[in-house]
Amino acid sequence: MNFNKILFWIIVILSSLLFSCQKEVSPPVSYFRSAWSSEKEIVRPWAGGEYWLNPLQAWEQKNGRLNVVASGGDRNCVLLTHELNGNGDYFAMEVSVENLVQNDTSGWAGFQIGLKGQFDDYRDDAVHGRGFCVGVANDGHLFIGNIKEKIKTEINSKKYHLEIKAKPKSKTEYFFALSYFHQNGEHTLETIAHKSWLKGLVALCSSEQMPDSVDLKNKKPWFHKVPELQKKAGGNTFHAFSNWMVTGDFFSTHEDRKFGPILWSQYTLSNNVLKLSVQFAPIGNDNKTVRLYMNGMQVQEAEINPLANNVVFKISDWDSKRNHDYQIAYYSKKRHREIYKGVINKEPIKEKIKVASLSCVDDRGFPHQDLVKNVKDHEADLFVFHGDQIYERVGGYGVERSSNLDYLRKWYIWGWSFRDLFLDKPVIIIPDDHDVFHGNLWGEAGKRANTALGWGYDSQDDGGYKEPPEFVNMVHRTQTGHLPDAFDPTPVSNNISVYYTNMNYGGISFAILGDRQWKSAPKNLLPDAQIENGWPQNKKWNAKTDAFHPDAELLGARQELFLENWAADWNNDIYFKAVISQSPFCNVATLPKDIYHDKYVPGLPRYKKGGYPPDDRPVADFDSNSWPQNKRNHAVKIIRKGFAVHLTGDQHLGSTGQYGVDEFGEGSFWVSTPAVSNLWPRRWFPAEMAKTGRAENDPRYVGDYEDGFGNKITVKAIANPYDIEREPDIVFDKAPGYSVIVFDKKNRNIEAAVWPRWSSPKNEKQDNQPFDGWPINIAQEHNYGKKVAGHLPELMVAADEYVQLYAQGSNELIYAIRPPAGNYRAKVFDENLSYKILKIKDGVVVEELNDLKIK
Repeated sequence: MNFNKILFWIIVILSSLLFSCQKEVSPPVSYFRSAWSSEKEIVRPWAGGEYWLNPLQAWEQKNGRLNVVASGGDRNCVLLTHELNGNGDYFAMEVSVENLVQNDTSGWAGFQIGLKGQFDDYRDDAVHGRGFCVGVANDGHLFIGNIKEKIKTEINSKKYHLEIKAKPKSKTEYFFALSYFHQNGEHTLETIAHKSWLKGLVALCSSEQMPDSVDLKNKKPWFHKVPELQKKAGGNTFHAFSNWMVTGDFFSTHEDRKFGPILWSQYTLSNNVLKLSVQFAPIGNDNKTVRLYMNGMQVQEAEINPLANNVVFKISDWDSKRNHDYQIAYYSKKRHREIYKGVINKEPIKEKIKVASLSCVDDRGFPHQDLVKNVKDHEADLFVFHGDQIYERVGGYGVERSSNLDYLRKWYIWGWSFRDLFLDKPVIIIPDDHDVFHGNLWGEAGKRANTALGWGYDSQDDGGYKEPPEFVNMVHRTQTGHLPDAFDPTPVSNNISVYYTNMNYGGISFAILGDRQWKSAPKNLLPDAQIENGWPQNKKWNAKTDAFHPDAELLGARQELFLENWAADWNNDIYFKAVISQSPFCNVATLPKDIYHDKYVPGLPRYKKGGYPPDDRPVADFDSNSWPQNKRNHAVKIIRKGFAVHLTGDQHLGSTGQYGVDEFGEGSFWVSTPAVSNLWPRRWFPAEMAKTGRAENDPRYVGDYEDGFGNKITVKAIANPYDIEREPDIVFDKAPGYSVIVFDKKNRNIEAAVWPRWSSPKNEKQDNQPFDGWPINIAQEHNYGKKVAGHLPELMVAADEYVQLYAQGSNELIYAIRPPAGNYRAKVFDENLSYKILKIKDGVVVEELNDLKIK
């Protein structure tokens, strides 16, 4: 560092002191310096809470430096806590750089400045922001934004120091100077930039590809007009950074934006058992011990899991009748103290319990602050995420197979969006296919997919998991580690974990399923169908008549046994039952008559509201839970035994309807929530209008239908994608949204509503309603919709009792329910049978009534 440089920093520090001594006349001068040099013993794929790494797996903190360990385009380290605010008298940044590859003349290193995304949020700026690049190419060229206006230095040093300074030239222009210091001297490049470029985040950058030139002299264009750096992995560009310093009144300081080492927490509460999972950044060889405090007292201590980077606390005999303040405490080896605070709310004992249901979270619209606000407006008691919390494309760098860090980065992006929703409310989270890097998943009880066939359709259609068991278990631990203990925790094949369980909360019992884990792959069982990605390509093959196979599984015997036990058990003051899974037990989807593959869905035309395609017909997608039909029917028959409503996601199409088996309307209702951000706008526009199950003024797509597999469904409401004029269309197009389900214990009613992403009850009039057709009110007993033959004689049931109904002489449950206290007459479906009723209190039979017949 030469004399001029030393003088500059003396002036900066003196200016900082001067500003600090002044009264509120001028804005404070921000100052930041990286701490990597003081943490030389730390090795980890994470830079610290002040930063966001793109992509995470390309970086490593080691030997007091931040190192690029995976070459490629646009490897950047974004500073979260200091942001260019668009005004000021000066700013400066500097960093020490080492090019780790000898004789490498491709790529560059330096800074990115003014990173801004589309959605006016620093998180979007950090992940997707675009600005301009400043630095030195590995062949020795210096540049500021415009690659064409560069200078070639005579010395291409492997170790150097970069410094960028800016000061006003006029009201709209700033003077920039980039200095390149090396052991034999320095070089400086100067330019002029419009001040509109000086707003947003800043980052360090190492990139295999040179950036496109930008015109700094003119006003910064709209986001999509700013060139995006290529992000493709590969090449031989590796740099190490140290001593990053930032200062100037051009920077605003935001210490509250630190993200990590504690990222968020998620919890469930069931039967007075608390399970709390705490997600950490990948801390490497730093301290692993985490302490949990409740109401100021330490209650537990745990070690961070090295793969999932989380800890799971479990506390039995929990007092659910009051709120509890909790603190997660973590101390690094340097004794830096991190505290994360929240509240475990008392279990709601009230007449109405509200559940918010979400699914399919792409990063279009990240960080989804509009959606989060609208969901918060409903003041839900419980949140459910049904799967596809991530997609392979999330975060802009594609997918890296079998990479825990690639998954974790995408998972962190999801948590960054939604963590405030469930800071003090329980949340149920279950993974789906994309969470384990699958387009479709037929888990086949833990089978390993044949990846020798590649990573596309062939290996996927072969069945099983493409990613190794350790990866799948890591996904399960991050997303479901906080769920109540599994009904039967025995792993499936290859030691892959399971998570199916039930959660009792607020008088509702939720059966939580893994509906992909045992499901059979259809391609090998049904070769004549010529299946590709779950779609039969043999146009002469008929899914309604030809899809049966005796060995095909849907939920698997273990989950079926669990559901049988769950449907019968109404202990612990349960008033309602609900099944939570990834996908509904039907295929609510149509395609034009000449299309036989889902891959064409994104390109289908969208109609103005009221428009209708001419020749759509219900289709057979084996990724849906419509197949195998016999096991689907068996599942429907089990869940109706508990009068359970079925809450699902996955289909990218909001829908509500009622399952049928032999007749329409015999089973439970389902409520399928739409995608949060919809890339795959499925639709339900059957050309043939239903002849039954609809009122005269209903939309033509509701009513009694058979889906593509011949399963009977009564469609009540659909949130079809229409061509709407709402910007940005990349977020609001294709009917994205969420669902809210209200369980009314007093009136034994379930109100289901699917809401557009842009709507909430607290918004302005035009944006404060659910999609057309909702809300839908479902009487609890209508979830067993089979035709009633009659009712048994009256019996008195106390508020703390429930009943089980059997055919006389049979041990197979017909149904169980906790009816309202008072006189109850059980409905039955066969007038020729006699029946047995058990009255149960706290798990003990208090009365048995035999040989009951319709009165």
